Amino acid sequence: MQNKAKLFQKKMTDNKYDERIINLFLKYYDKLQNGDKGIIGEEQILPVEYGSVEKFSKIPKDVNSSAKTAVIKLNGGLGTSMGMDFPKSFVEVRENKRFIDIALMQQENYPLIFMNSSATKKMTDEFISQNPQIKYKNIASGFIQHSFPKVVKETLEPAVFAQNPEYEFNPAGHGDVYMSLLTSGILAELLKDDFRFAFISNIDNTGAVFDASIANFMEKNNISFLMEVCRRGEMDKKGGHIAKTRDGHYVLRERAQSNADEIAEFENIEKYSYFNTNSVWVDLRKLSEILEKSGGIIELPFIANEKTLNPNDKNTAKVYQIEQAMGAAISLFDEARILEVEKERFFPVKTTNDLFLLRSDRFLLQNARIKSFDENKSQCNVVLNPKYYGNLRDFEKRLKNGAPKLKKCAEIIVNGDVYFDSNMEFEGEVKL
Repeated sequence: MQNKAKLFQKKMTDNKYDERIINLFLKYYDKLQNGDKGIIGEEQILPVEYGSVEKFSKIPKDVNSSAKTAVIKLNGGLGTSMGMDFPKSFVEVRENKRFIDIALMQQENYPLIFMNSSATKKMTDEFISQNPQIKYKNIASGFIQHSFPKVVKETLEPAVFAQNPEYEFNPAGHGDVYMSLLTSGILAELLKDDFRFAFISNIDNTGAVFDASIANFMEKNNISFLMEVCRRGEMDKKGGHIAKTRDGHYVLRERAQSNADEIAEFENIEKYSYFNTNSVWVDLRKLSEILEKSGGIIELPFIANEKTLNPNDKNTAKVYQIEQAMGAAISLFDEARILEVEKERFFPVKTTNDLFLLRSDRFLLQNARIKSFDENKSQCNVVLNPKYYGNLRDFEKRLKNGAPKLKKCAEIIVNGDVYFDSNMEFEGEVKL
């Protein structure tokens, strides 16, 4: 078994990996070899009772914090779920503004840092060079997310795919942000400039906006790690939920970390009431202390995702992709808290259904913020036939004259090939 670990070590060394990343992967691989797949069973955790945590709406709205905060946007995705081959952050959201434009519009007196992948770095760097108003340009282009070698399920050996060697590796997950901050030197740079916190969120979550009152809340209450959560609904039951370990620490459990025979419990939204929005606030000093104590490695609860070697060919070998969830770091910080936020701070765009809604009159772009038209927070369910709308190019062709009016619409299901324009208005429950 030890010889197999050496195969991975050589593969990563040959690809010029940082030694700390190699050592981290080998720790995860050792667990995988011993049958540990990152499962968190029902017997290991306790629910977090709804209403037992602080609410964003109730914390003091004091924005005069002395704590300097950096904003990090997770920007590694290509939007493959919408058939794209360019960075998702360059998709138009509304009013000719893209995700990356909106992130820049929201920039205040803090560094705006992008966590890229090798696929997104070039376009992001060009964007930064073309926008002189971006502050702290020396660190704005940020860092590239690390990747891990894929592990063949049957043999636990490194995956080999001569036709496309890129398929031999997988992104290490958003949880890699902490190690990437370290290995890129950006963590040291921020601490040297006396930055106390980092606010980290997905760039496609238009609701994830820096709020100085949260930094102030953390500073005054000596909070080392804060995760924004929302109340789980039926639409959220497949996403990661928050629980507590038997010794009282918060823990994030993703679906892939649940036993197959416990999925019903995982999806129980009454038992597990909160889901992770993937927006977190981290005390950089505490992060640095944890890294220093652990020899430059932050070992998160890992996920062994079972996939196929070629993600586009189900007949290729089954592999494990070792990944880390960013929110999993909550279990490592002693002074960690969760903060319940309204859905206005959580509106990710994962599919063209979300984009259809965001471009309608149910939302507006105001003072660099995407806002709902409706303070009563009524919802509209959108289901578009993926045959005509699943691919972004096809979607844009059918909405070239604008999105319809949906303020009075509770649900719209589009089965046919329909072209829309901004003069159309729908009410109630609609099927086309």
